Amino acid sequence: MVSGDAATSCFTRVPPAAIGRQIWRTNLSSIRTEMITWRQAVAAHGRVYARSKDVIAALDAASGQILWYRPFPALEISAAGKGVLAAISQNSLVALDGTTGERLWDAVVEETSPSPRLVAGYDFVMVCTGSSD
Repeated sequence: MVSGDAATSCFTRVPPAAIGRQIWRTNLSSIRTEMITWRQAVAAHGRVYARSKDVIAALDAASGQILWYRPFPALEISAAGKGVLAAISQNSLVALDGTTGERLWDAVVEETSPSPRLVAGYDFVMVCTGSSD
C-alpha cells in the first residue's frame, strides 16, 4: 500500500499465518520534508520501488529499510529483468540500477500521453505512449 502520509507499508511475501497482516511500515518523511503522495509501488528484485510526482525510492522488501532514493519526475515505473528499474517521464525513458539507483541508460521519447504505460520483461522495456490518432 502506498499512502499520502509519507509512509509505505508492505503486505506481501508473508508466511500463510501472517497473510493480510502488516509486516513493516516505513516513514518516508526523511526523503522529503513536505507532504508528498506516493503514487505507485512495484515489488521486484527483493525490493519495493515507490514513486511520487518527483522522487523514486527503493526499500528492502523484507525490512522496509530505505535503500536509496533519487529525484526523477516519473509518470510510471516498472521492474525489468537483471535488477533494472525502468522509469518514464514526460519525454524520456530511463533505466536505473535497482540496487544503487544509478542511471544505466536513457532514451528520448518524442511523443507521450499524460499517462504513458511501461511494459518490462527480462530483457526489454516497451513504452505505450497513447492512442493511434
